[in-house]
Amino acid sequence: MTVTGSSFVRHMILVLAGLFLAAAPARAAETVDIPVPAGVIYPGQQITTAMLMPRTVPLAYLGRVNVFAGHPGLVGKVARTTLLPNRPIQLNQVVEPNVVQANVPTVMRYEKGPLLITAEVQPLNSAKAGELVRVRTRFSKMIVSGIAQPDGTISAGLQPASLQ
Repeated sequence: MTVTGSSFVRHMILVLAGLFLAAAPARAAETVDIPVPAGVIYPGQQITTAMLMPRTVPLAYLGRVNVFAGHPGLVGKVARTTLLPNRPIQLNQVVEPNVVQANVPTVMRYEKGPLLITAEVQPLNSAKAGELVRVRTRFSKMIVSGIAQPDGTISAGLQPASLQ
């Protein structure tokens, strides 16, 4: 079989086109959708699913940067900085929400076996679940401390995990 210059070029074009088309599905599988803001999210706003939209990025991108790869870890967190539309959200741009707010009356509990004592207190600082909270008791005006619980109450007589 004799191959002329022009038929060789045509043959190579067909071979390269076949390789390109065969590789196209593999390239499509190397992408992933990540959540990005649909609009501006301001500091202090709690993130909801409605505030997010998907954006397709190369899978290798996730290995190079610290961004959220899915909604579950992001929804419910609070923006620490301004989050811009269609921009990936870095892990350090959001924080857990405070479950105890400063100066908002809440309940403090002390439990030991069958004994349960509750009191209304005024937190002196805001705190996330598991953090230490200083509070002023309503009637005696004493300042005591406890640990913020996920349900918004404060447990007295416990130490934060970092101090144990």
